[in-house]
This record gives sequence, C-alpha cells and structure tokens, in this order.
Amino acid sequence: MYTANLLEMTSTWALRDLTMYVDDGAIYTTSATVRGATDSAAEGYSQVLRWLHRNGLTADPEKCEFMTFTHSHANPNLIGQPVTELRYTDPILGAQTVKVAKEPIRYLRVYIDPKLTWRHHAQIMANWGRSTICGINILGNSVRGIDMLKWQKVYNALVILVMTYRVPVWYKGVGQKGLANLLQTAQNEGICKLLGVFKTTPIEPLHNLTGIPPIPYLLDKILNAYTHRLRAMPPNALVRTVLETDRCRIWPDYFNPPTNLHTLSVNIGTPTYRPIGPCTVGTWAHPQLLYNPIPSDATTLYHKEALIHLAPSDTYIFCFHMTRDGAHFGCYLIYNQRRIMHSGCARGIDQTQATSRAVKVALGKAFESRPGPITLWLWPKPSLDLLRSRLGAR
Repeated sequence: MYTANLLEMTSTWALRDLTMYVDDGAIYTTSATVRGATDSAAEGYSQVLRWLHRNGLTADPEKCEFMTFTHSHANPNLIGQPVTELRYTDPILGAQTVKVAKEPIRYLRVYIDPKLTWRHHAQIMANWGRSTICGINILGNSVRGIDMLKWQKVYNALVILVMTYRVPVWYKGVGQKGLANLLQTAQNEGICKLLGVFKTTPIEPLHNLTGIPPIPYLLDKILNAYTHRLRAMPPNALVRTVLETDRCRIWPDYFNPPTNLHTLSVNIGTPTYRPIGPCTVGTWAHPQLLYNPIPSDATTLYHKEALIHLAPSDTYIFCFHMTRDGAHFGCYLIYNQRRIMHSGCARGIDQTQATSRAVKVALGKAFESRPGPITLWLWPKPSLDLLRSRLGAR
C-alpha cells in the first residue's frame, strides 16, 4: 500500500517496467541496442531513488545488481558492444557505478545467468535437495523408523518442493536433458539413502518400490499443473496479460517470442475462473460484536451522550458511503481517546461492496489495536440491513 504511488508513477514508462515483491524490486528494460537498454535502466532507477528519497526511504547500493541479456547469435555491429557498468545518480550518495554481473544473480530464489542456461539454478536446487535428504535421515533407517508410505509423503513434501522450485520459469522440456539429469542424480542418491541400498542398485525398480516418479515425468507434470493454474486465474491477472500488454514489449504484434509462459498459455482452453461475491467472508458473529437492529430510544440517547463524554477505553467506528465521479467509496474513521486512530476508504463496484469492505477493514483494525468496547456507526442505516440480508454473509 505504501509503495502504490511508486508503481503508479512507473505506469507511464515505455519499454521498461518495475516489479516489486516485499522488499525486493527489479527494473526490466528492452532496447534495440545494449547501450540503449542500459541507459533506460539507469534513468528508471534514478527516478525510483528520487521517489524513495522524497518519502524518507533509501535503497541499499550494496544490493544493487545489473545484468544484460543478448541473443547468442546477435550481431555486435547492430546491437552494440557489451557494456561493463551502469552509472546512475543517487540523491544522497551522488554518482554511483554498478559493474555488470558476470556470475548468476539471485532474485526471489531464482538464479539467473547472463546466457539463461539455468544450469547454475538447477545445480543449486539439486544441492539443496541433497541437503534436505541428509536432514531427514534422522527420521529412520532401513531397520527402524517410519514406514515406506510415510517416507514417500515426507519426500514429496520436502525434497520435491525444493528441487522443483520455480520449474515453470526455466523448464521447457526441449534441449534441457542435462538440467533434468542434475536433479535426477540428486534424486537417485536420495532414494538410495531412503531405502538403504547400494548406489549401484538399478534405479528403475527403486522408483516403482517408493512410488516416486523420475524427474523428467515430474517436471512435465508440474508444467501441466501450471497450465491448469493459469486457466483458473482471473483474466486481468498480470501473468495472463503480460504477453499482450507488457510495457517492455519491443517485438511486433505478429511475432510471439518462444517463452515458457507463451508455450504454457497456448491452447489453455476455457477459463475456469469464477469470481466470488462481494460478501463471502462469513456470518455476523464475533465475540466482541453485538448487532442491535432496533435500538430503543434510551439506547440511542446513551450512545449519543457517550460521543460527547467519551470514555478513554471506548472505541467508535464511523462508516459512511459516498460517490465521486461515478465511483463508490466506503469511508471509515476509528475514534479513540478523543482523536482519530485510523481512517481510510475502500472502493467497490456498488454501495454494498464499498460499505462491506470499509466495515471489514475498520473492524479488523479496531479489534487488533483496541480490545475494549467498540461501537460501530453506519450511515445510512439501510446499508447494514442490506449487508445482513446477503444470505448470512457479511
């Protein structure tokens, strides 16, 4: 939420894009030349640094990495000579220089090399799989310990997830037999350890005995499962629209680059995504919430006087609906100790959804920070009656 304005600022970029996940971020640029892509990345990073500086934040220059990607058969006379560094201006530190990474860089636990061979990533995942196998050896051996069925569950839950991490990103199934062999070798060692057999034992019977499929079959299964995952995603999800609306797209419309995402998106079939209703959180039931649909005059007078003579431990939530430029907003104010503790707005497609989201956010903040008595004031009153009529959902 705090960096939403930063992402909004980058929405006007052309042939470059910014993606962020928690405290990690990456700037992607494309150009007809290596120098053009480098200068575009430097300009975009400088804009991000200025925004961070205006909002009291900084980026760690020690964690800044830069890498360029070119086609293996590209003509240097057309795309230019390789660059060796990226120069940008930091609002605090001044001029800075980042050397081009020659070794693979790590981003979201994916190791990316300049040639996009993915061999280093597959080797790291295989080593992590071996380490995990050594760690789970304490659960038993061939004489005593857990039975084979439980070993299979442990192996699938721990080792397989480690070795096949981010497989849809790099595995295409064509010309990558060497990468699959790296993972298969690690799995062969693990199966021999689990069964307590010699390393020279034929591996095919061991796969049948343990019920663990070979790595090539497993990788194809993961790609197929990811295709079904794409089919179940909303149509406006970034992973579904990036092939057509990517701001870094420099290729013509009639050309589709042979990426993994394009391959998995071909013949995806009818989408299975079904949007849920705006009020599907649960029933109006909370140990600290009591709804009085028809308050007596005395109860209403009591709460009105309480607004004038506020108790230090009481919390009041005011929610109301408003429209602006045809859009519906549900606004809330959380009042405690004679001052506003929280305030905000939630947008919805209609009055009901906007009010529902505002009430949900306000109650969550109030219950977390103020465990004392809480009074919810909702205007207009038909809004609450309409919420309670949603088949027992709020």
